[in-house]
Amino acid sequence: MQRKARGVARLALFGLILAVGVLLIGPGAALGQRVDENHFRCYIISSQTPQAAQSITLDDQFTSEPEATMVGEPVMLCPPTEKTRGEQSFPIEDEEEHYTLYTAPDTASPRDVLVTDQFGADVLWKLTTPKYVMVPTAKTIGGRTFDDRDNMNHYWCYEASGPRVGARVTLDDQFSGPDNVRVTTPTLFCAPAEKVHGEDDFPILDEDLHLACYEIHGKQKTQQHTLTAENQFETDEWQTGPWEILCAPAEKALPAP
Repeated sequence: MQRKARGVARLALFGLILAVGVLLIGPGAALGQRVDENHFRCYIISSQTPQAAQSITLDDQFTSEPEATMVGEPVMLCPPTEKTRGEQSFPIEDEEEHYTLYTAPDTASPRDVLVTDQFGADVLWKLTTPKYVMVPTAKTIGGRTFDDRDNMNHYWCYEASGPRVGARVTLDDQFSGPDNVRVTTPTLFCAPAEKVHGEDDFPILDEDLHLACYEIHGKQKTQQHTLTAENQFETDEWQTGPWEILCAPAEKALPAP
């Protein structure tokens, strides 16, 4: 009888620990989600100076050996964004962090991954070919420079598909907001990658931190922003146009064989 009572007490204590954990993480957040990392809203780069393709080598958790690929033009600039969903708010954790998506196509075998982010846990996504490299970028606008490149992962982003989310969220960042948008279908899954460009080697800083990117839809006023961007590929003046995708911090697991 005493042993049974002790078992019940242990279960009650475990339940209390779980409840406290959920409160610390935030309402509605599940254990294992990256709630302390930035979200990024990505804007089309509508104007930039054309540049010649550059050769890089990428090595991520999906490749058996480093892969050489050619980097093309910048496609989207991704500033950090605050995301609110119902009573759940994910603030900008580091306003210095920005990314740029450059074309970096390659071939790869399709694969399945289980994605956990704030929209779901262990959701099955199907990945196909690599499409972009995601590069830390410094942004200067209105006399202010945002730059945290030395503390950021580089990513190789794969075309992805998965279940439709259908969530409504509010986004607010340095370019636009607050905007009410619908998060719909997965479009990219970005894995941390070691990148070699010339004599520069950029290692993976956090192998667990991935980015799950979704199409987003909603009313928007196309407002162009002119800025100076600087990264390992170029320093240039860009103009940004409409937003297109939302990238959320995520973790991944591989399905059982």
